[in-house]
Amino acid sequence: MISTSNNRVSSITKSCTKRIIDYCAQQLPYEACGLLLAATDSDMIIDFQPIVNRHEAAEQAFLFDAEQWVHHYFSAIQSGHHVVGIFHSHPAEEASPSQADIEGFIDHQLIYAIVSLKQIDRPQLQFYRFDHAANRFWDCPLMLA
Repeated sequence: MISTSNNRVSSITKSCTKRIIDYCAQQLPYEACGLLLAATDSDMIIDFQPIVNRHEAAEQAFLFDAEQWVHHYFSAIQSGHHVVGIFHSHPAEEASPSQADIEGFIDHQLIYAIVSLKQIDRPQLQFYRFDHAANRFWDCPLMLA
């Protein structure tokens, strides 16, 4: 598993939320992706780390750059953070997990965030947890701090 003790994550800072949405909008027309970070011993997402999307059809899918994934994961640990989730954007779709999201999910303990830019003037950021037994995502509302 990639993360530890993130089942207790219950909130995200308002500034982190805005920065994630802004980053995703800057990546249009492509899907953006990256890591969600919390300080060790914290239940709050306080930062994110973008990772280059290397998918050949980046307008409708994402694939983490492998070198950046490894580098940013270990950099987070060295800086006193841990990876508690991943995010990606849907440039023209709702903020709901697709079948590809279900099939490609990498760690069932991670929070999964999706930014919808379908309505660019009203972007949406939704959080999910994956239930392995049911093979589906469930809403995971986080408090905005």
